[in-house]
Amino acid sequence: GMASGYAVFHQPRVHVEHIVAEDTEAERHRVYAAFDKMREQIERIAAQAEFGVGGEHEEVLETYKMFAYDEGWARRINEAIDSGLTAEAAIERVQQRTRMRMRQIDDPLLADRMHDLEDLSNRLLRIVSGQMGTAAQMGLRQDTILIARNLGPAELLEYDRRRLKGVLLEEGSLTAHVTIVARAMGVPVLGRVRDVRRLVGEGDLLLLDVTAGNVFARPSAAMEEAFQTALELRQ
Repeated sequence: GMASGYAVFHQPRVHVEHIVAEDTEAERHRVYAAFDKMREQIERIAAQAEFGVGGEHEEVLETYKMFAYDEGWARRINEAIDSGLTAEAAIERVQQRTRMRMRQIDDPLLADRMHDLEDLSNRLLRIVSGQMGTAAQMGLRQDTILIARNLGPAELLEYDRRRLKGVLLEEGSLTAHVTIVARAMGVPVLGRVRDVRRLVGEGDLLLLDVTAGNVFARPSAAMEEAFQTALELRQ
């Protein structure tokens, strides 16, 4: 797949300011409320996904939903709150430990599930901290190539598919859950793009050729024209 659009970064990092809790019970309630809200969001996104029936992407969304209801994850966050952390700090601590375990795993299937959990952790963190903004919530203003370290399938489904032309992932692989969902949406994805944050700025024009594994930032007019011609020939 080929695509052109302007660079948009998926999400700002949530900055956790308060680590130590004053009222453990209050923090626990905040986490419960955030879990409820997150599950509602996931159910809504999954219900609105307009795909053909059946296929891999449905299984992917089911797995993702399963994680949203994972008791073990909720319990680990609660244990971290018991140790005196705020809701945000507890979510982040569990996330960091998951990440450390993830680095030791070579199984791509398991790594994918870890990415789902990472994605849900980020969502939970945004809800609980009130720092809601991913680029999806802001809305895309023009043809967009989305850039993220990683994306979960639900995150991707929140984007306006009329404007979302392609996705660049710093980590994701071709078997990743997000790629399966993207394929069902008809959006080309390029994974394992290192250094993208150093080379690309928000709003840069990008040309994406997934088949060749290439991305061009800030192309010359001649190059852009050649690319558009190639794009039209393929359609």
